[in-house]
Amino acid sequence: MKKLILTIALVLSMSVSAYAHGGKHLRLIHNYDGEVSCPVAEVDGTLYVGVRDLCGFARSGDDVTWNDSLKAAVIGRGEACLYAGSCVYTLRGQKYTSEKPCLLIDGCLMAPLETAQALAGKNAGFTYDSETGELHYVCPEYLFGETPSDYIFNAVSVDLDGDMKELTDEVSRVAEASGLLGENARVTVKDVTKLSDGFGTVILTVDGEYPRDITVQVRGGIAVKVCDPCELGTRHAGNGYHHGWYR
Repeated sequence: MKKLILTIALVLSMSVSAYAHGGKHLRLIHNYDGEVSCPVAEVDGTLYVGVRDLCGFARSGDDVTWNDSLKAAVIGRGEACLYAGSCVYTLRGQKYTSEKPCLLIDGCLMAPLETAQALAGKNAGFTYDSETGELHYVCPEYLFGETPSDYIFNAVSVDLDGDMKELTDEVSRVAEASGLLGENARVTVKDVTKLSDGFGTVILTVDGEYPRDITVQVRGGIAVKVCDPCELGTRHAGNGYHHGWYR
């Protein structure tokens, strides 16, 4: 299966209609689970995603205001600005230039993936499967059981045939930050189940004061979900999951 792994940061759009290219329907999927209602287009070999809709799921619903005189979309309170027909965009007060311009397609402002990655944040990315026409939006989540945590789990690439050091280091960091690691505790690999290339499950085990197993779901070579069975009451209470982009 031919895949193009792209690390991207934000995608914006202004419609819920779907686009097709070369007879192939392009879909946007979140963490390989559910389809997101967001237009995706391919123009001269470059993938584009609708701006307004991406703001909804990649920037916690930032408002998008259209400035008709500038032919530009202003995101939030000016945190970002994208111009139709231009490769130039601004982000957090800095000006950047992408290889491809933002485009107005059927009245929707759409951003190339390069610009989208910059906007979505370092903890998010996109994986494009050219055979199925699926663009996967990957943003890792850190869960205590089924309850989202406000602690951040950074995007970690996982080689299911490798040593898992980067993964165990990151899980250790998050567990320690949440007060659930314990003194002199270790996080080690207990089991690896490989379903296919880049897809599988890793079971990590924690010894010491809070012994338990932590389950990591790996999709497209990235740890997209980490489930820790520790009770929320044993750590500082959070107020919901936030993308790492915000901190």
